[in-house]
Amino acid sequence: MLLVAREEGDWMFLCGAQHPSDEEYQVVGLEHLIDRDKTLLAALNLEDQMELERSAVGGVWTKRALTSER
Repeated sequence: MLLVAREEGDWMFLCGAQHPSDEEYQVVGLEHLIDRDKTLLAALNLEDQMELERSAVGGVWTKRALTSER
């Protein structure tokens, strides 16, 4: 995962790849994501209306507020 966002209490874990616009999101259990990438544990204290982004798996997270321009 390269982007973790928390918006209005909902969590989004995004891979950063380009996908067709008609492709639907997939719901997965958080435990399955953490099993694959333990560095996601650092994202679990993310406050609402914030996001974390990194350039590569295992990289340093950059934290910022969500903007209304999304």
